Amino acid sequence: MPGASARRLIVPILAVLACGGADGLEPEYRFVEPDLHAARDALPPVATIDDETRTTLYGHRVRTLVSVRSVPVKDGIVTLRPRLRGVFRGAKRLLVQPLVYREHRWHVLTTTLVPVQRDSRGDEFVVVEFWPTGARRKKGRVDVAVKAFVAPDAPDPDFETPPVQIAAGSVLEFSTGLLATGPAQSAVGFSIDICHSGECQTRFAQTLDPTDPDASGWHDHALPLAEYAGRTVSFVFRTRHLDAAPQAMAFPVWGNPAVYRPAKRSASAPSFILISLDTLRADHLSFYGYRRLTSPRLDVRIPPNATVFEQCVAPASTTGPSHMTMFTSLQPLVHGVRKSAGSRKIPPSVRTLAQLLRSGRFFTGAVTENGPLGIHKGFGRGFDTFRENKAPKTQGAFEGRIARTLGEGRTWLTRHGSKRFFLFLHTYETHTPYRAPAIFDPVFADDPDRAPFDHLPEGEQPIDYDREIRYADQEVAEFLSWLDAEGHAENTIVILTSDHGEAFMEHGFRFHGSDLHEEILRVPLTFQGPGIAANRRVDVPVGLIDMLPTVLELAGLPPSRQAHGRSLAPLLRGEPTDPETWMSRTIYSEAWQTHAATLKWFQVLQPTFAVRLGHRKLIRYREPDGFRYVYYDLAQDPREERDLYPQMPGLAVDLRQLIDRYEAISEELRAALQSGGAADEDEIDPEREEKLRALGYID
Repeated sequence: MPGASARRLIVPILAVLACGGADGLEPEYRFVEPDLHAARDALPPVATIDDETRTTLYGHRVRTLVSVRSVPVKDGIVTLRPRLRGVFRGAKRLLVQPLVYREHRWHVLTTTLVPVQRDSRGDEFVVVEFWPTGARRKKGRVDVAVKAFVAPDAPDPDFETPPVQIAAGSVLEFSTGLLATGPAQSAVGFSIDICHSGECQTRFAQTLDPTDPDASGWHDHALPLAEYAGRTVSFVFRTRHLDAAPQAMAFPVWGNPAVYRPAKRSASAPSFILISLDTLRADHLSFYGYRRLTSPRLDVRIPPNATVFEQCVAPASTTGPSHMTMFTSLQPLVHGVRKSAGSRKIPPSVRTLAQLLRSGRFFTGAVTENGPLGIHKGFGRGFDTFRENKAPKTQGAFEGRIARTLGEGRTWLTRHGSKRFFLFLHTYETHTPYRAPAIFDPVFADDPDRAPFDHLPEGEQPIDYDREIRYADQEVAEFLSWLDAEGHAENTIVILTSDHGEAFMEHGFRFHGSDLHEEILRVPLTFQGPGIAANRRVDVPVGLIDMLPTVLELAGLPPSRQAHGRSLAPLLRGEPTDPETWMSRTIYSEAWQTHAATLKWFQVLQPTFAVRLGHRKLIRYREPDGFRYVYYDLAQDPREERDLYPQMPGLAVDLRQLIDRYEAISEELRAALQSGGAADEDEIDPEREEKLRALGYID
């Protein structure tokens, strides 16, 4: 029988979904489930194969050993001697994977098994030598990185679960895969024994040979348990290296092992799809009143069937901070993800929306386009599957990322749509560079109104941005039609939003990141699906910080005590509410990006903060000799063309007091979340650095 540590690998799930037809599956036992009450910082182990990360039965210690750097080449060889830190300390040997940058992407070179050495001071290090074949050289130097795995002393662990009772119609779902292999590639045998009344029988067996192209990636399996209905059984997960040579090494993993039983589904227990179109400002959508017909397909699909929020405020001007606020209902200053590149991950004590839904019986998945949403920053927490599309847009041909992202969303739903699910889909399609497919070149070509933007470079005009929106409109509408055809729309709430907008010199800035005017902060937010009021527009200020408490209430789950936002569920249900309760709340936004663009790039002092109270808005800029404030009445001046602060500063006294205290109070809240220790710095892997560079977040 398993020991105490093995027993902690499973937590029975006892709640029952609302009554309805037995037309799906729900998790009865998950064999990878941290006890959120016993260990608040407990996170399940994960493994990444082909850019898809899944929770696993057990984890292998793997990290970036050498971050991206330019190094010299001597006699055709690169030699590195990195000191070991973190998970690598105490290891006897490492499996290292050098990467070199060539042909606009990162390539993994030959994997090597190297011993850990000690220098005269006792510091541990390894020697990594490789030929940077094909790498582009600049003055005898090449760009490289190194990933490493801790080679286990016992590479073939067995895991036996505690006894569990099997319900009629149950199925064991899991996946298998090879995380990496050593220089002498070894085939691995996977097997599962089911034990009952002291007898065990092998019910699953598979061999993955790394020399076989079909062995790559994750392999999904479903094992029916009909013959064990009503019985109490345990499962033994085994892996075996089939090559006994010392250099033969592989890193086998079991992904998302769980027992599912038949579920009763109803509209009162909906699933959720959250679609985030990065950098989409609300006032450039035609169903938000834009003069160009940028969203003709969504115009007829969303407003008649959805609740549309007219005034949704983004918490930040860049991708990472804003999305993390969506996922945590905490401001960037509090959760700690302040910048899209080079910032810290969220503290271990913070619970994300995906974690809370997963603990509430949801199967959770994400398909993202990487960059600022890298998994190591904490965005992957709580997701059973987290897929990252790491390839950046290049200066060459259009790559069609939104089509691929939504296509992978369809594939995920085909696999997991029978469960109660939460699926997050994120695309940079409307982010710079604006390159819609060529078929969209004629769109808006007869629009004579290009002023006052003629001074912007070709390809960076609002009309180019609008063509990207038109393309995204087509793809999202087709995705929604597919949901209808497949029957998912009946019990799925679809949320469409963005993280921030885009500027075209309305207030002296281009793009986004450093300023907090409405072209950056006003984003679309729509909900449609069971229980959501249709053909309804809500004109009170709300924020993306309200996403987490709203979804939890709609899901029928307990509220999160960490949330600083407010549930929008009463507004979505069309319940009578006092508008003053929404007009009297404060909503904050932050900007941390120090490089900004007008007609050229320049540096700004940061941070910049904004506070909104009803229709009143104050922005505080940091300057060398103090602060500068701008104040607007958005009811009378929605385009923020008249700064009232110089002539009437007394109108904004209350907002100035709020914004001047905001930073100190937020830092206190963050310190309380830290539980006495600072969060680790986020590591940037080579692929994500390239995406960040392509998106303009790093130089």
